[in-house]
Amino acid sequence: MQLLIKYKVPLKLLKLFDSFLSDRTVILEEGTKWEYNVGVPQGSSCGPILWLLVANEALRSFNKNENVLVQAFADDFVILLKATASYKFSDMSKDIMLQFEQWANTYNLKFSESKSKYIMFKVRKNITHFPGIYLYEKRISYTNELKYLGIVFDPGLSFMTHLNRVQEKIIKINEKLRRIIRATWGIRPEMSKEIYLTILERIILYGVEIWYKVKMNMKLLQIQRYPLLSITRTYKTTSNEALQVLSGCIPLDLKAQMLVEIDSKIRGVASFSDPSDIDFEKEEKISPWEVMRISWNFYLDVNNRFSIFTDGSKMNGRVGCAFVLYVDNIEMDSFMFRLSDNCSVFMAEVYAIHKALDEIRIRNLDCVDIISDSRSALMALNSLRERRNFINEIKKKGIAHQGTINFKWVRAHRGTVGNERADVLAKSACEKEIVDAFFDTTKAEIKYKSKRQALSFWQERWTLSRKGTIIKKIL
Repeated sequence: MQLLIKYKVPLKLLKLFDSFLSDRTVILEEGTKWEYNVGVPQGSSCGPILWLLVANEALRSFNKNENVLVQAFADDFVILLKATASYKFSDMSKDIMLQFEQWANTYNLKFSESKSKYIMFKVRKNITHFPGIYLYEKRISYTNELKYLGIVFDPGLSFMTHLNRVQEKIIKINEKLRRIIRATWGIRPEMSKEIYLTILERIILYGVEIWYKVKMNMKLLQIQRYPLLSITRTYKTTSNEALQVLSGCIPLDLKAQMLVEIDSKIRGVASFSDPSDIDFEKEEKISPWEVMRISWNFYLDVNNRFSIFTDGSKMNGRVGCAFVLYVDNIEMDSFMFRLSDNCSVFMAEVYAIHKALDEIRIRNLDCVDIISDSRSALMALNSLRERRNFINEIKKKGIAHQGTINFKWVRAHRGTVGNERADVLAKSACEKEIVDAFFDTTKAEIKYKSKRQALSFWQERWTLSRKGTIIKKIL
């Protein structure tokens, strides 16, 4: 309760929590009962929030130190220490472990000595001295394998131990699948492939951005071989290259390289992008009470004096958008914008609406219809789950406008004059030499290019391979 008071929780909620957490009793069916004053019911909604408040106190108690890093995930704590010699860890850990013990006592908690382990990562030299690290005056045991968040760490950070554990898991799962997969009966190969792509492949490549190294390629192909044999139902002597082609599953080493490349490029784009470029995919956290939506209706006929038709287009690798302003069904003005070539049509449609709202604000129009043929753009404006900052800014502009703005959807290419005019201008915008708005590289574009590159490498590997010659003749 002291923490709730500290974080200035409203009095009504404070009384509610106090009533719930005080004078609790556990009663069994046979009549046994006892007082209960620790923890919250499993699966409760408020339990994780209350725990985060408690765990946050532990993290805040440690001063910033370049040689010490304390992190938490759920109810697991990780302490990372850095020193020039292993014997120094004994002294470094004393105060830290004591702080943890005091924090646990404050909140009636207790660490499990048996589950608490430590591991040392070697740098150049082999580990010869194992320091004494104590919890509740009992020495914590050293381990050569430490599993944290599903990844097995080893002293050399080779992660081969992790792959060995993954291989054992895949073999067990595959053996169970083999019970219902036979040459002439059982589940269809398509279903086996779906199980591999949605379950087994994800198990193998979990955390690949952390542990992947080129020397693991052969190991990955070895692990992949088990499920591919089940999918293709071929002889065990069939080569890996043939199994991959017959099943249509990309070699696992190329898939791993692709995922690592995608991750590094996405991080690189975030770090080195031009500040003037528009980050269309940047997301923001929105409080539930700040969520907003913009409603839209079907366009039937012009209802207001002012109406704006918007459209976006992509032709020959170029992207453009436009909007047309009508006053009493007469075209008064039009605007065209060429966007950077990495944009999608959806981004162009949204940008056209964005510029139309700016024009409404500049002209101070009181009652306007914005008509678009992009249902996806209008649905994004209507969504309560939308997190993209660019789209939410459009929502804010539309709602903040003192006049009335009605958003409407019209079917494309149905002869609506305003829509056809906006379509022509959007296509003309693609032909402009000067780019009016630059957008950051999108995640979808990075993923698409990386996937195409991986498929190209796969094709080259298959073409140059001396194995699977019979399969090549058939295919």
